[in-house]
Amino acid sequence: MGKSPVAAGKSSIDLVDRKKVFSILDVRSNSNFLDLACGIGNYSLEVAKGIGEKGRVFAIDLWEGGFEALNIRIQEQKMFK
Repeated sequence: MGKSPVAAGKSSIDLVDRKKVFSILDVRSNSNFLDLACGIGNYSLEVAKGIGEKGRVFAIDLWEGGFEALNIRIQEQKMFK
């Protein structure tokens, strides 16, 4: 997939009340979370911070550039031991 999707690189995370969104999602420690159309993973990373070591975040997107950016951010934040 050589061409980026129209909304590639854009995220709603800065446009929403994060506290309210994540309280509604009610993501619990050690649970699984699926982030469809994850982009660069803003929501995935936010959830991963509180989900615990036994929890799993599954991030899916058609935009390869988003995965590359997400992987860099995961490494920078040292999210895996």
